Amino acid sequence: MKNSFLLFIIILLLTSCEQNTESLVSPEAEITAVEEEIVSKSEPVSKAEIRDEKVVIEINDKEEGKSNLPFIGKRYYNLRPLSTGTGTPQYFVEIKADGDVYFGYEAHYLNGTNEYEILNVGKYKQIVQCKSEEHATGSYFAIASDHIREVDRNGKIVLSLDCCEADLVDSCPCESELYGD
Repeated sequence: MKNSFLLFIIILLLTSCEQNTESLVSPEAEITAVEEEIVSKSEPVSKAEIRDEKVVIEINDKEEGKSNLPFIGKRYYNLRPLSTGTGTPQYFVEIKADGDVYFGYEAHYLNGTNEYEILNVGKYKQIVQCKSEEHATGSYFAIASDHIREVDRNGKIVLSLDCCEADLVDSCPCESELYGD
């Protein structure tokens, strides 16, 4: 009876060991499962591998920033609507796919000369500062998909008589629709 009890215990142990080995997942299967989970959450996975018994996932962060951009391309704006005529600069903002932001202007004169300036002001942020040699302190802008606003460094919209569409006594908000592209 003692032998049959020991045999029963051994069989029970072996059976439980087999069940444990069946529940182990291969590292490759674990990587695939993690990749599928991340892809289902719309995260751009560029690489997954095993390092030191851990699954390491590299996210393609170049794709990640694109969703935060208000647009990609060049858009024109006019924050000073009373400034018109030949030679009046046509201002634009351009956002590249990598998030670089450029401000510039184009001016065309009756004598056939053209003036053009473009400044790279860095990566897109909620409030972008644009400084030039002429304006060392710079101006701040909040850029949306369909409009641009001149703001102070804290994001409060700038009010100015120059931003009014007609000769008014009160100041107007410095904002403009974006157009083009």
